Amino acid sequence: SLNPSIGIDSQNNVHIAWNEDYSRIFHAKLDVNGQILTFPHMLVDAGFLSYFSYPVLAVDSFNNLHVFVASTYSTNYPVMTYYLFNTTWSGSSFYLGPNTYRVGGYDLVTDSKNNVHTLWSKVENPYNQMELYYAKLNRTGSLLIPSTRLTFDLGFSEASTLAVSPQGAQIHVVWQDDRDGNYEIYYKTKKRLNLK
Repeated sequence: SLNPSIGIDSQNNVHIAWNEDYSRIFHAKLDVNGQILTFPHMLVDAGFLSYFSYPVLAVDSFNNLHVFVASTYSTNYPVMTYYLFNTTWSGSSFYLGPNTYRVGGYDLVTDSKNNVHTLWSKVENPYNQMELYYAKLNRTGSLLIPSTRLTFDLGFSEASTLAVSPQGAQIHVVWQDDRDGNYEIYYKTKKRLNLK
């Protein structure tokens, strides 16, 4: 068992997602005292031709579980995949980013309107330049803001994380970046996602 991620639902229950053998994502639910409500069960099986890196999750106020993960299929090119699981734990997925050669750190949060905000980094060109990308979805998984590039400097923009204001109007992003020859911490905020 590897790479756990945790989220809290509207009833203060705890949801945990993690990898098994890098090809399967599992989930369990516990109450506020740590008692198991839903025993570990598999959410996604990528199969022997596929690979998942660590999942990140968030739970909205309708108790839907949102999972964001980098996955590699038989093409050997990683893609960012978003999964939405409702109370019956049936999931659907689609790609938030095109095929690329490397995916870096990524994050996922929900706001008070139950919109989903995602952030990831990927190699942008043959010179191994890594840039940050953002996308926003509604609670049913439909894209509200498609994949949008946030950084444009030479170097590696990675290990990113984000926070969102309660109504989702303001996002805050931090990441590590070596554009000046050594890694430093950078911060960016844009209101209502006027990101360019």
